[in-house]
Amino acid sequence: MRKFLFLCAMLFILSFDISAYAQELPKSFWGLDNGYAQALKTGDNYGIIYYASKEEELLQNEPQTEQINNIIASRLDQMGLAYEKLGDYVNAGLTYERYIPYAQANGWDDGVKIAKAKVLQYTPNIDVYLSQEKKADRLLFGANFDGEIRKRLSNESMILVYLEFGNSDFTWVEKTLNEAQSTGKAVEIALNLPGEGSQIGNVLYSQDYIVSLLEKIEQYNGVTVFLRFGAEMNVWTNPASPSDFIEAFRLVSNLSHQYAPNAKMVWSVNQVSNWNVNMNDYYPGDEYVDYVGVSAYVQKYFLGRNDWDESQRFNELVFFTGDGADSVKALSEVISLYGHRKPVIIAEGGVSHYIRSLNEDASDWALLNLKRMYSYLPMVYPQIKLMAYFDRTMANETSEYSLSTNEKMAQEYLSLTNTGRFAGNIAYAKLDDTLTIQRKPQQIYSYVHIYKHPYVSATYYVDDVWAGTSADVPYGQTIDFSGYELGQHTLKVVISDSSGILQEKTYYFNLVEKSIDVVVNNNKVLFDVDPIIANGRALVPMRAIFEALGASVEWNEATKTITANSVKGIITMQIGNKAMTKGNEKISLDVEPTIYDGRTLVPARAVSEALGATVEWDGSARLIRISN
Repeated sequence: MRKFLFLCAMLFILSFDISAYAQELPKSFWGLDNGYAQALKTGDNYGIIYYASKEEELLQNEPQTEQINNIIASRLDQMGLAYEKLGDYVNAGLTYERYIPYAQANGWDDGVKIAKAKVLQYTPNIDVYLSQEKKADRLLFGANFDGEIRKRLSNESMILVYLEFGNSDFTWVEKTLNEAQSTGKAVEIALNLPGEGSQIGNVLYSQDYIVSLLEKIEQYNGVTVFLRFGAEMNVWTNPASPSDFIEAFRLVSNLSHQYAPNAKMVWSVNQVSNWNVNMNDYYPGDEYVDYVGVSAYVQKYFLGRNDWDESQRFNELVFFTGDGADSVKALSEVISLYGHRKPVIIAEGGVSHYIRSLNEDASDWALLNLKRMYSYLPMVYPQIKLMAYFDRTMANETSEYSLSTNEKMAQEYLSLTNTGRFAGNIAYAKLDDTLTIQRKPQQIYSYVHIYKHPYVSATYYVDDVWAGTSADVPYGQTIDFSGYELGQHTLKVVISDSSGILQEKTYYFNLVEKSIDVVVNNNKVLFDVDPIIANGRALVPMRAIFEALGASVEWNEATKTITANSVKGIITMQIGNKAMTKGNEKISLDVEPTIYDGRTLVPARAVSEALGATVEWDGSARLIRISN
């Protein structure tokens, strides 16, 4: 059963008597502080910003004592609030970014948490993506086994089924596995703990039960099973200690790998933790986790209420509801922690279209956010390999997510999942990563996040000449680059709404005839991910290039280290590290290895030359020739 619980934090107000520290402050501070106090008293937001910024500027030149940190942090906090009240969220975000190190120095953990959420939400984002028609990993999708939407899906590729730990009636699990076996689908089994933390200890004494379930799964060894155990532990009302949870998870994982090789262990969290909970404390370790799962639900109102006062509005930002409801931002913590280590699945999720507590139909709001969720998550996060929708009515819950109770939502969901990414013939390339565009018609999209501006349009200009406008998420536009000359051009994206231009971003890209080819000893190397150019250097998929050069390659997931072994020696590299080691020699790289589109990419010239090969670059042909 789906759980969605947050603990509301109380906003704290920082105040202290600075008169006791008068001897430590410069004389000019007091005149500014009188102006600041008067602006604060009268609610003069412009005055607050002016005097607080002057005090910040003055005190930055003083020794950074605890007292100075307190004053600067409190002034920046009030300055940020003033910008918010003026509707200037960009400057509010910049202010809170300056606030964070002072608050951290003071140990104001709640203030830091709130400020980080505000920076994340208030900072505008425009990212352009190109769609590429090519064979890609199919993004699995589907719904719970009893979801009505399944009757209308002709192309679903997975089924979600729930089982409470200790329940030996595997009827629905077996029925789901039977269907999956006959139709070629995957299955996600959500093995939930209804007793939450109070039940976690029982798991250690339930090996027979766990093995009986795994033996049932193994009978369907042609079916890929995602086994999600003890999900959403970071929002349990009856929490387990991290050590107890980890011990139980590791037991299930070890048994799973022993008895059901077709079962992939899923460690799954809610997208945002309860206030004082750190999700990473519950992570059992890479060797016990095959996939990281996320429960991703989009709500219009925090806890189903629309009457929060101004002092409590930060909850909306922290928990990604209302104006802060952005699926991409909501998954940012999980992706940053685990996306470079493990594939990710949306273990369950949905968008709220009716709020029972308010008797409010939120269909229009929900349609926009459903589009954002199913358009942007596959585009921005290639780590995501599965998306399961929770299509069931839960009468005791504040929000209604089911597709079967809202025909507009159902139609939109059917349309969104009938696209190339879910069929496995479309992939996306972020223009920031490649900065190259092939000279042919290209489908371009934009991920846009501008706080409090959900309905916008994106206008594209090539070399400052209008090339198209889209007002519908994900702001797709086909631009024909065939008529442009090869070489450098500009692509500008202007985001606007009824209030005018909000943000814009300009790319300087290189128009090329084709993507980069790599030939080793006159044999073309085939890649499942295209090589990219970063900082003027070509990066290519790790395994394919090393094997083409006659080297064996090993990947250490825990340290993100690459080791290549050949007759020419052993070289090691690490993701994000510009140092490469060959034997006892350390070599400085111009660009570090990286993870792109789910693959590890390494600098072609550096690794080839380290393995004794010669490298030539033919810019006109977009060709790398390697010979060893």
